[in-house]
Amino acid sequence: MLQQMDIFDSSPKMIKVTSKDYDVAARVAEVLQAHFNYVQHGLVETTYTFTYLYESQRERSTINSRMPALTKLSHALLRRLIDFFGTKIEAHANNLREQQEIRKGEAKDLIMKLQEIYPDLDVNAATIESVAEEEDDTSPATPLRQDSTIDDSGIAEIAQSVPSKTMNGSTSATEDNIGAEPASATVADSSHAATKRTRQGFFGIFGNFFGILSRRSQSEQSNVSIREHVEEQAESDKISMREAYRNGNPSSITRKRTVSEEVFIAERAALQAKVELQEATLSAQSDTISQLSDAISQLSDTISQLSDTISQLHSQCACTVCLELAYRPHVLSPCGHVFCARCLVLWFKEALPDEPPFAPYLTEEQRLEEQQRRTLRRKKLCPHCRVRVQARPAEVWMIKGLVNKLDESIRSGQGNDKDTDISNSTSSTDAKAKEARGKNLKAGTALWDTIFPHNDD
Repeated sequence: MLQQMDIFDSSPKMIKVTSKDYDVAARVAEVLQAHFNYVQHGLVETTYTFTYLYESQRERSTINSRMPALTKLSHALLRRLIDFFGTKIEAHANNLREQQEIRKGEAKDLIMKLQEIYPDLDVNAATIESVAEEEDDTSPATPLRQDSTIDDSGIAEIAQSVPSKTMNGSTSATEDNIGAEPASATVADSSHAATKRTRQGFFGIFGNFFGILSRRSQSEQSNVSIREHVEEQAESDKISMREAYRNGNPSSITRKRTVSEEVFIAERAALQAKVELQEATLSAQSDTISQLSDAISQLSDTISQLSDTISQLHSQCACTVCLELAYRPHVLSPCGHVFCARCLVLWFKEALPDEPPFAPYLTEEQRLEEQQRRTLRRKKLCPHCRVRVQARPAEVWMIKGLVNKLDESIRSGQGNDKDTDISNSTSSTDAKAKEARGKNLKAGTALWDTIFPHNDD
């Protein structure tokens, strides 16, 4: 609100206060009234008012103010008198400006005091703005409008209004030639007219000077009365508030504070309940997290055990020749060792160290036929124990199902889809996988037709 009070620095003629709260508007009006009387009246007093009176009023003013007759003064004394009153008026104006700043500070102190007395009152909720003054031709004019006003520079204009023959005559002004007989009627008339105008101007100056002093005294009395009224009102409000608290019947001022306290208590209770609910929820979630942590720990142990079991099964189901899973496991008779079909085919087709080499004159086709005959005649030995195999190897379907499940588990653990079927795939990687699983070999006993003769069944 102190910032809004700076609007008085531009000397507005009318001030408008708007607020949705009646109490706020009333208190702000009190503050504005005090500030106006402290500051604005000082601004008005800095304007000098000079009134030109009729001859009858001049005579009455001379009698009332007991001023000396100007006809008894010389031109030099009259000039010094003008300078004296000009200096006095200028000093009085400077004094009024200093008092204006002092009163402005007192007004701001009064604003702070009012805000301390009414802490619940938001005076900033009011809007203070300068509005144009509505002038009505039918309304009576104020004394300030009736009189002609001038500023400091107007003093010189008043001084210049004195006739040139009186102020700056060609002849020197002395007391002797003022009291002497005029040389002619024209000079006498001119001197008489100049004397009348001089008396008229100085009566106005004297009247205005004492009028300024009178208005200043009235303004100070008004300021004191307004300050006393504001202090009495504040003290009365304090007493009313104390009595209201004693009687248990708060006033409109304290009722707002009571309502705000009740709203604050209700909001605090709601927040407290919300905090308690959140704490209970967090406690339940903490218990759930603890239980889940225990379950995760147990699952981790189970997974570790299953991983060890799978590793052991993998080693048991692996072919001892290629060290890979025996996707098509075949058992040999009579030793009972199990190998994958791919490794057995390659093993049985491998030439023995004591076999003679092929004749160099054989063609490729003849070489293949000779290799086929040697494979059929060759003695079949176990890759592990070197015992002679008595019959064709037999595929073990139970082990084959176990190996397939292990393969699905391993591929699932590596991020591969366990349902992926590579039997119909055409990529190079899957082709190698098909070859490793023996899917490119013949199925059933037909696999051994080119290795074991039929009479060995």
